[in-house]
Amino acid sequence: MDAMGKDVVIVEAVGSGQGEVDVTRVADTSIVVLSPGAGDEIQMMKAGILETADVFIVNKADKDGATNLKTHLEIMLGMKNGPAAEWQPGIVLTEALNGKGIEEAVDKMLEHRKYLYSSGKIEKRRQIRAMMELSEAIEYAFHLRMNKILE
Repeated sequence: MDAMGKDVVIVEAVGSGQGEVDVTRVADTSIVVLSPGAGDEIQMMKAGILETADVFIVNKADKDGATNLKTHLEIMLGMKNGPAAEWQPGIVLTEALNGKGIEEAVDKMLEHRKYLYSSGKIEKRRQIRAMMELSEAIEYAFHLRMNKILE
């Protein structure tokens, strides 16, 4: 999509697991949307989402547990990144049905984009992505060839 001149492409992955982690490999900015009371804290730790997300959105901020979920995230991220991390993932409280927090969420996404370009990390991420894609293509071709030999 980037090659087609698209400025912003949004990819949605539903659920919590390896699919989301895979999406982060092809995305410049990864956003994880969580809801209070859904057991998201445990799913995040299991799936490795904490390590891959650049922005966290806690939706349904008007529900019980939203502030608690945000606090848990802050604690977990503090343990992961520490105070010296260049980029601290943002945590934004939203209420999608009421439109609350949406501007702040967009601002945090744009802030991450600005950080990627100003730090030069965007090029590094894209180089890593290209190397991973090449590696996967070679591995796939190798497996195809091995399967033909074994037939």
